[in-house]
Amino acid sequence: MKELKKIKSVSEYIEQLKNIFGRLKGADDLLSFWFRGEVKKDKSPTHLVPNAYRDYGGPLIEDKLKRHVYSNAKAIESNLKALFHMEAAPYLSNLKIEKNSWNEYYLMQHYGLKTRLLDWTTNALIALFNAVYDSKSEDGIIWVLNPHLLNKFTIHKICNISTTVIYTPASDNKKRNPLLNSDDGKLNLDELYRRYLQLDFDDSTNIPIEYFPLALYPPLLDERMSLQSACFTIFGNQVNGLYEINSKHKFLDKVIIDANSKSEIKEELRWLGISQKNMLPGLDGVCKSIKDFYESDV
Repeated sequence: MKELKKIKSVSEYIEQLKNIFGRLKGADDLLSFWFRGEVKKDKSPTHLVPNAYRDYGGPLIEDKLKRHVYSNAKAIESNLKALFHMEAAPYLSNLKIEKNSWNEYYLMQHYGLKTRLLDWTTNALIALFNAVYDSKSEDGIIWVLNPHLLNKFTIHKICNISTTVIYTPASDNKKRNPLLNSDDGKLNLDELYRRYLQLDFDDSTNIPIEYFPLALYPPLLDERMSLQSACFTIFGNQVNGLYEINSKHKFLDKVIIDANSKSEIKEELRWLGISQKNMLPGLDGVCKSIKDFYESDV
């Protein structure tokens, strides 16, 4: 992927996004882009890797080590899910959130447990704020994703079906079913997403199928998810899934933010109404916004 010139202002950011949108635009004119703000660390192998695969088991370099990371994450995740299901039940009831496996998994991610979900936002300025908020000594990075084209690649890889659908899964079915409906040959989206949620990737043919990341829209379960325009990619059995797609340049690009310009960009974002109040609901966001206003360090 071609390295872009580092941006030093919000206006430069918008100009680079315009260029990227033109490159990542699908043939069917789907113009829904997702954004993810991070701190750029050139030697890190963990960009665009969810916490479960980033922290469980070791480095993501050799195939043998990746299989080890996957096995560890799979074993640990089942225990985390069981504990969360048991201990979060009264809180879900108080918040009037439907108790199902998908909602519990979103909330595990939302409240800091390590999952295979990777956070994105549909708001480009919120992603920019995340990239400039901390670590003044490091450049920031904004990843730009065309989620429709990612899903087109992933679904075609799994079952040779061409579709750009992004789904909001809700089914709590645990039983395995065929991916393609026997009557019309159409893709069973509930089954596809169920396999990702349940880590059910083994096949009776003993021919391993590569389940690359899949984009999904979650229900906005609380105010914080709504404020941040939250959306996710869920990773399958490919630990370093986005990086290992040879054709990723067709749906993935990036913007680099100059480390020395972070304070200025953060100030420009404040002029545009983007602050901690857009990240955190209630008094927590209000107080952090006020604190940022009176503190000069990023």
